[in-house]
Amino acid sequence: MAVKIRLKRFGRRNCAFWRINAVDSRAARDGKVIEELGYYDPLTKDAQRRVVVDKARVEHWIRVGALPSERVAALLRYATDAATLPPPARRPVKMPAPAPIMAAPPPETPPDLATPVESRVSTAGVTEKPSAEASAAEITAGGADVPSLASPAPLATAAPV
Repeated sequence: MAVKIRLKRFGRRNCAFWRINAVDSRAARDGKVIEELGYYDPLTKDAQRRVVVDKARVEHWIRVGALPSERVAALLRYATDAATLPPPARRPVKMPAPAPIMAAPPPETPPDLATPVESRVSTAGVTEKPSAEASAAEITAGGADVPSLASPAPLATAAPV
């Protein structure tokens, strides 16, 4: 069980005082206490009575591993010999969130694939692109460039040897 030495609030609104306690670190601020070690009354005029602690019990809890909170460590330095106190327990520092992982940029397309298909087709010997009417006429007329599907070409027969 991790033990801390910390404050527990008492009093009323605008008139608070605090008890210095050894508590389980998982307990609520005003929750269950293992041992009461003293008190802190910030409204007291007498400086000697402002922080009152049982020095022997505080040193015992520090020897067995209890860590004072930052505020209690400051009060204990004021009320006891500062040489017997360990450094105050620090709150864990929140690390900044890691930078989001950026997706890789899209791969660059090769220049030959970036152009449209019509411009990649070899145009050697062709002066202009045929129009849609001309190509439809060639197909229906059975032009020389386009074979007709209605009359299959005769098969060549090999000469007997």
